Amino acid sequence: MKNLDDIEIHSSAPPSDAAQFVSNSELKNSIVHSTPAVHKTVNFQSDFPEVHQIPSEFVQQSQNVDFDHFKNEIHEHYAKQMQQMQFDHKKLVDSMKSYHADQIQQLEIERDQLLSQSRSTIQQLSSKISQQEETIAQKQQLIHTQVQDISQIKQLYEQKLMQQQHELQQLKYVNSDTLQQYKQLQKEIDSQKQEFEQRFAQQQNLTSQNFQGQIQVYQGEVNKMKQKLKNQEKENQNLIIQAVSDMKNLNEIVAQMQQKIESLRGEREVLRGKVQLLEAENERISMNYKRNEE
Repeated sequence: MKNLDDIEIHSSAPPSDAAQFVSNSELKNSIVHSTPAVHKTVNFQSDFPEVHQIPSEFVQQSQNVDFDHFKNEIHEHYAKQMQQMQFDHKKLVDSMKSYHADQIQQLEIERDQLLSQSRSTIQQLSSKISQQEETIAQKQQLIHTQVQDISQIKQLYEQKLMQQQHELQQLKYVNSDTLQQYKQLQKEIDSQKQEFEQRFAQQQNLTSQNFQGQIQVYQGEVNKMKQKLKNQEKENQNLIIQAVSDMKNLNEIVAQMQQKIESLRGEREVLRGKVQLLEAENERISMNYKRNEE
């Protein structure tokens, strides 16, 4: 008689469902209770039609099999099957835990790298803003000094003009022949005075409006960059909270982290462009100031 272990039994249950199988003792009890107690012999063709693939010579030799011996072999076979499935299930669970742990560790490394890059970018932008604020303060002081210089020049010119008028007044009484020349000179002086005052007022208004407008635009850009930095810091904090809360779902975490990484990279490029534009604007203001000085 062939051993029952030589019969190949295929399980249709997947390895992940191994935890749902009953224990060996429960399996044995279920087999005992489900086995007919009336018959002491086993007829494979009538009692077990599902094993119709067994060779006919084996069926003929097994018409009168000891039921107890057959039952014990079934118990042992299914016990071995259960042990193998439990072992495979444990191996699969350990492999999944190891894989998920590696994924979580990799995500944490990428998160730390992203946060480090964001902090470095924020520090660089803060330094740029501080430098730009210092430049604005210097330009404001320079404008104030320029206005004072123009006022002093105007005062000196008025003093010189009064001195010339006084000299002309003296010449008027000294030599009557020069009276006509005095009138002509007085007209030229009045014309020059009026022209100078007009040019001075225009230049002063133009300089003041130009620099004040540039400073306001510049200050507005600085304020926008400050607000951008605040939003960036807040977004980074929200990103950390979101990454921690969604750590249980690896697929969603990977998608969200990749999206945030691309967004931050794009934001960093935008901020770099802003800084370059501000530097170019600063260079243009400096050139305009030099031209106005000239």
